[in-house]
Amino acid sequence: MTENDYVSAILAAEIGLTDLVTPIQQEVLPQTA
Repeated sequence: MTENDYVSAILAAEIGLTDLVTPIQQEVLPQTA
């Protein structure tokens, strides 16, 4: 697994959890998105 694949997997998991942690993502992800 490459580093890019690892990041993609994390992003996919986070997207799957948006219904639970959307407020948190809006505060944290804009810095990395």
